[in-house]
Amino acid sequence: MAFKLIQMSPLALINQRAAAEILEMNRLSARFGLTLTPFQAEALVEARSHALTSHGRIEFGRGVMAQLIEVFCDSQHLNEDNYAETLGELLEIFYHIKAETRDAFMADGLISDGDIITGMHKAFETICQGSIELLAGREGLKIARSLTHDYQPNFSEDINHEGDNPDDEANE
Repeated sequence: MAFKLIQMSPLALINQRAAAEILEMNRLSARFGLTLTPFQAEALVEARSHALTSHGRIEFGRGVMAQLIEVFCDSQHLNEDNYAETLGELLEIFYHIKAETRDAFMADGLISDGDIITGMHKAFETICQGSIELLAGREGLKIARSLTHDYQPNFSEDINHEGDNPDDEANE
């Protein structure tokens, strides 16, 4: 019996592991009628690499894709047709917000990935009503400001968001 050794680059191994972790999340998301194919998982790994590069970041370990899937898979605005594409866009928005917060320190330490994802989910489900464009724009900036200035954004109404920041009143 002959065995053929296949040599893979370290990056290829990392990407293969990342795709497998994404596919493993199908166990959770399938409960909500959402699953990813191996091709979609590989595309999301590629989107992650692009997002990290474009925002000048590196990521170790599990990464945020599993967290995004875990938090967003129950969204009323996701379906099998838009799931993979929306995850890719959410990933890009996450890294944009992360860059906007510039790894700011809060009283209890660095702003966590979970804080950003939680803010994104609240906005996506409420004020954005599933609009990626709104989340990527106005609401994403609102999330970044709220995290760096330590206040709770209001996602319940669609209002002009000037004055949402308590610091705005002090500056008037």
